[in-house]
Amino acid sequence: MKKKSSRNVLALSLALAIVLAIAPLAALAAPGKSKESAMELKAGQSDTFTGEPNDDPFYWYKFELKAASKVVITASLSAASDNNVATIIVFDYSNDVRGEMRSYVVPKGSVAESSYEQTFTIGVQQDERPLSRTGTYYLDKGWYYIAVGCYLDDGTTGTVKIDSIEPISNTGGVTKASATTIDPSKEVVKQTRFEGNLVEGAYYWKFTLAEAAEVSVKKSVNPALKHNDPNPGSDFCLLVEEGNEAIWGEVDGERVGWLHIRETDANLTKTINYSLPAGTYYAHLGNDRTYNGTEYTLTFSMPGTAAPPSTPLTADPTASTVLVNGENVGFDAYNIGGNNYFKLRDLAYVLNGTAKQFEVDWDGDNNAITLASGQGYTAVGGEMEGKGGGEKTPVPTNSKIIKDGAEVSFTAYNIGGNNYFKLRDIGASFDFGVDWDGERNTIVIDTSKGYTPD
Repeated sequence: MKKKSSRNVLALSLALAIVLAIAPLAALAAPGKSKESAMELKAGQSDTFTGEPNDDPFYWYKFELKAASKVVITASLSAASDNNVATIIVFDYSNDVRGEMRSYVVPKGSVAESSYEQTFTIGVQQDERPLSRTGTYYLDKGWYYIAVGCYLDDGTTGTVKIDSIEPISNTGGVTKASATTIDPSKEVVKQTRFEGNLVEGAYYWKFTLAEAAEVSVKKSVNPALKHNDPNPGSDFCLLVEEGNEAIWGEVDGERVGWLHIRETDANLTKTINYSLPAGTYYAHLGNDRTYNGTEYTLTFSMPGTAAPPSTPLTADPTASTVLVNGENVGFDAYNIGGNNYFKLRDLAYVLNGTAKQFEVDWDGDNNAITLASGQGYTAVGGEMEGKGGGEKTPVPTNSKIIKDGAEVSFTAYNIGGNNYFKLRDIGASFDFGVDWDGERNTIVIDTSKGYTPD
């Protein structure tokens, strides 16, 4: 059996880099052997590739994200002799002004708790790489490609699988123009750092003060990786409506323009206090020097003006049976304040194909959930999964909701990165029956009839 040296691995990496840079790519004959013939994979799907002598060593797959998502990809070799290797790269692409196809910066994925790499390699080499490896990516909506470059002996098989696709917490606009409007007296916002062409390492929220006030912002950071690199860090500041000059605030008695937290800091929670005149302000979270997957929480308050503390809302898993057109369906649903809240995408998934079907999409540019009546639902992965267990703390959803082109108002909460809507609100909006059978402790959804208020 012919051995592959480490030079082959280097040559493979260089060749793959060249393939990504050339525009347009040379056409290859066999399906899956070019971008143009890439096989589409969805969450939970996999494909097997094999080593073939004297064949081009590239395999191509693609997948689409309808919203910013956490994507987990696993590649493995069933068996490998000395120096059998496969290298996996995930990337996106776009057309530039000349109409040429070119690759953007390769989205980086974490392949271990303390590793952050652009590529990951599997196979038997002198440095004993594993036969199976998983990469986790945090990506904006859009199309992505998986390029698998491999030097395998004839008959050796490998598998690439998209383990899961899960929408991530994305509450801030990616520009000032798309900033999310918040209440500075009591708002808690969460944001996950992710990769994307429209994301330049910054997120924005907006608020307006009718009169001068004290505003405090507590920033907490949950790093994606454990590491000793002192450079990754994130900044927070307030900006006025015109211009990008930071407003000065106070942190621990020191006046600063930016609240900076390094991921290696002992204290990953800090508060900045502002004395502000009336006006409109933009909260800016800059995290271009942090790892994808890092989570941020910003807690806004106005000392001395906050209302007396109220009993916090809780979300308890719905214990009732749910019947949809007579069939028992197990939903991930919660009871909040005496009303039942269902995961929006689960409802769209189950009602798909009925007379009351609707599409759900995410408009990250405008921080908006879009709904389209009568259109079939496009699954993004993760539907009807993750049955809630135990009491949760719901956070009001602050995204805009656009139905059939017009903004609408629904009562909705975010729990664990997913949006849950009051079932009766959705029933009324899309005109399907929602009834309660108290004797059988059963929620009844019927798409053959219209909505009747309770």
